Amino acid sequence: LLVFTNGSKIKFDVLDKAKNKITLVFSLDAVGKPAEYVRFGTNWQQVYDNYRRCLQYDNVDVRVNITQSVYNYEYLDKLLELFIDDWPTLVTFGMVYESHFNESVIPRKFRANIVAKLESIKTKLENADIETNQKHNAVNAIAATISNLTQIEFDQTNWDKLKDYVTKMDKVKGIDIRQYCPEVAQYIYS
Repeated sequence: LLVFTNGSKIKFDVLDKAKNKITLVFSLDAVGKPAEYVRFGTNWQQVYDNYRRCLQYDNVDVRVNITQSVYNYEYLDKLLELFIDDWPTLVTFGMVYESHFNESVIPRKFRANIVAKLESIKTKLENADIETNQKHNAVNAIAATISNLTQIEFDQTNWDKLKDYVTKMDKVKGIDIRQYCPEVAQYIYS
C-alpha cells in the first residue's frame, strides 16, 4: 500500500494492525510557520510528530517529497537538516511548473542570502552518511536551485503575478504571508 499524505492525520490504529508493508510519502516543503503557510491548514508540530512516530514502525517505509518553489527556497536548509542524521528511505524533489513560483520572482538583492544557506546545506549533505544515490539526488537538486538563483534573471511579469496571487489567496484564506514567511514576504512587498 502506497499512501501520499501531508502528514496531518495518520491512522495509527491501521498501522498497528497492518501485516504488510505500507509506504507513506510525506509531502513536506518547510518547517514551522512556513510549512503551515505553504500547506494551509497544517499544524506543523502535529505533522512532525506524526512523521517521527511513523519512523518507529518496522512495517512502514517512510519517504518524503519536497516541492521546491519561491515559498520554500529560503527554508530548504532547515527542512533538510531535519533529515540529515536519519535520512528517510527516499527523498524526492519536485519543482512547480508555474513560472510565478520559480526563482525568477526573487529580486536579486535577496538571492545571496538564500544561496549561502543552500550552499551550506549542500556541503552538509555531501558530508552526510546518506545512501549514495539519495545523496547525489539531494545534492543535485540543491545545486540546480543554486544555479537557477545565480543565473536566472529577475522577471517583473512573474513577480507581478506572484504578488497578485499571494494577495488574493491570503484574502481568501484570511491569513497574511508576513506572519508565516516574513523572508518571502520581503520579496513580494519590498
